[in-house]
Amino acid sequence: DGMGKEFPCTFAILGVLMQKKGKVQASTEIGNVTLLLLEKFKSDKIIYARTKMIVIATLGFQLQSFRSQVDALLHCHKDLKFVGSIENAMGAAIGYFCSYLSAGFPLGPLLESKLQIVEEYGYRYDKGSFAVLFKMLRQFAINLRQRSDNPSEFNGDAYNEEDTLNGMNEQKSKMMLRDSGAYRIQLAFIFGDRECMTSMLDILSTYPYTFHDVTRLHPRLCFMGLSAFAVKYKNKEVGEKCLEYFQKLTKAGSLNAKPVYLFMLAMKKPSKSAFESAIDATKEASTLHLEAMAKEHYGLYLQQQNEDKLANDCLASSYFSYYDWGAHSKALRMTQQYHFLAKTSRIKAKSLFSASGCTETSSQSQSVEKSSVSSTRRVSYVYNSTFRSKKEVKEKS
Repeated sequence: DGMGKEFPCTFAILGVLMQKKGKVQASTEIGNVTLLLLEKFKSDKIIYARTKMIVIATLGFQLQSFRSQVDALLHCHKDLKFVGSIENAMGAAIGYFCSYLSAGFPLGPLLESKLQIVEEYGYRYDKGSFAVLFKMLRQFAINLRQRSDNPSEFNGDAYNEEDTLNGMNEQKSKMMLRDSGAYRIQLAFIFGDRECMTSMLDILSTYPYTFHDVTRLHPRLCFMGLSAFAVKYKNKEVGEKCLEYFQKLTKAGSLNAKPVYLFMLAMKKPSKSAFESAIDATKEASTLHLEAMAKEHYGLYLQQQNEDKLANDCLASSYFSYYDWGAHSKALRMTQQYHFLAKTSRIKAKSLFSASGCTETSSQSQSVEKSSVSSTRRVSYVYNSTFRSKKEVKEKS
């Protein structure tokens, strides 16, 4: 009982130091103990919410799914905002949105309006360096949802990368380029922009392959690895380093790493069994965005094997997954690339990855879908209660 109120945070920092050394299990255990210690300081909202944010974003997500802890980060943001801890509140919001996107939760105007609310909050309290991250994430979501000639570029109304970087000093622009590059390479991989994938790999490969904030490191290394194998990047070490990162976490039992690791293996050495294992893993983890991408690349692989019927079925299933995720711009491009999609049945496309031996059983699929729906509703409810005074921003025509 003689424990000072700063002790849990100090203990959490010890966990972060161990995380940087690659000690996944030990650092995760320190995080778990820290959360137990924090229960004694629930009345001190700054200490409680700030420390909990650090534990979840840096230690908890090493093994736990983004989907399971995204609500907790939102509550940290709400509590820190309530007590006027602006910078910590912004940090919690960044963790929330990054984990929301990495979990594959739905895109849409509501998400974009939430991002804009926090963005405006940052500018109001002179936290522009935080606010610009929300502008970038909002542009990322817009590029996936709305039609664009160059969806891999950040030059829209929400965020113009060139103008933003030109207005920053060298250190800030380098940090911003790292974060924006992680989402541009994701767009490039989704839209098949090989030139952008290569240029982003040239940039991102100059940064360390470690970072204390898992919510920001995960998407960067995920799409660096997938892109490196997709374009057969000249520096093979890049893809291998990313693969090794997710392999280590998968062996430790990480729920976030497993679908990424298996997807990377399929991209590195394509085969039916490799892609089917990857698709199974994405469905099991309810990562709808990764599921859509894995199905699409499986379809492209099958085309190369001259298995056109099965390839078309995979591409159709991918199309509906992209659409359900909210990536309507990508779905539209697929209808332009593959005219047979206009006559495709959703029921038939869905049955390919539920009733066949290709992936999991129908009952497993339904269980995952129910879990996904309930999780999505819970997140929406909590967020709506936080921003209940704000109205949804209507989509521009």
